[in-house]
Amino acid sequence: MASHHKFGMVCYSRFFTSLGMLRNSFLSPSGQKTRVLLGALSVTIGVSSLFLISRAGIKPVIKPMYRILELGVLPGGEGNDPAQVNSLEQVVGANNVGRDTNKGYLWDKGKLTQVASLGGVNCDPNAINDKGYIVGVSDTAKSASRAFIAFNGKTTALSLLSGKRSAARDINNRNEIIGWADVEKYQRHPVLWDKKGIHDLTDVLTEKAEIQSINDRGDILAHLLTRKGIRNVLYSQGKIIEIPTLGRSHNRANGLNNLGEVVGFIETKSDIHAFLYQKKTIDLGTLGGDYSVALSVNDRGEIVGRSSTKADVVHACLWVKGKIFDLNDLIQNKEEWFLESARHIGNSGAIVGDGKHNGKKAAYLLIPL
Repeated sequence: MASHHKFGMVCYSRFFTSLGMLRNSFLSPSGQKTRVLLGALSVTIGVSSLFLISRAGIKPVIKPMYRILELGVLPGGEGNDPAQVNSLEQVVGANNVGRDTNKGYLWDKGKLTQVASLGGVNCDPNAINDKGYIVGVSDTAKSASRAFIAFNGKTTALSLLSGKRSAARDINNRNEIIGWADVEKYQRHPVLWDKKGIHDLTDVLTEKAEIQSINDRGDILAHLLTRKGIRNVLYSQGKIIEIPTLGRSHNRANGLNNLGEVVGFIETKSDIHAFLYQKKTIDLGTLGGDYSVALSVNDRGEIVGRSSTKADVVHACLWVKGKIFDLNDLIQNKEEWFLESARHIGNSGAIVGDGKHNGKKAAYLLIPL
């Protein structure tokens, strides 16, 4: 403690010495001397501040940079809707191939492969874990929508409750899957699939719950629909944890990491802002406009989403340690791309999203440099 105190006193001594020199310069007739000493003062303050930050153990936020890749489309595809990227930088999503028709895909090391459906026309992968297991929803030959799991080119339907329809939303690295399955009269129930089969979570989350995400600890992020609006909750170790939303009814939690951190958006008095929940709710701010949404957070606390600028244009954005960056400023080939939204960030730091490439709609993968 004594050495830190001595170091700080040296910095402050330099600061006040410079101030004294500056005061004397104002008393002198030489304007040039004033400008020189102002420069010396700025250098002294800057160097002293950097030393103090270093000694305090505070690391400045380094501006990240990315290599950008276009994800492309399957044969006959018109648009690309990326969903998730895992730690191996494998991407899943869907290509639009016609009116209300989607084909699922896996992007791996530059190669785009179709994810087989359950016999129907549509297939929409929603998530991929680090083992390469893919989950989502697909039409069957009888046009019923069913939750599926796919691996190594094989797609398998997941078990049902008493109804005929289901959908898988997310999968963790323990191959636990969350989503919904219907019962009589097409009522949707929140469910969990694991090695033992399907589990109805209505008793703990209510039948009006919409499950969003599951992490490797088994924590489940859900939205509970009430008359007063959406309640965002975390179901963890048998307990329901309410996520504070600063008293606003218009809100939504979108992403969850393995530390139990949650991101989404909340409505403020006049705007809609992205938020981060870390035992308390933090307003993440915007790129200068009145709108921002956080969609995903990785285990390093890096958050992606979109935000409006002062010019009221929505840009893809990244938050690192509370600082917001416009992703359009962090990529190579800036003149070719305009990034509109960042949808998901993996634990390697890779990001998937959508925007325009040479004026045409396109999906992208950002890989940290």
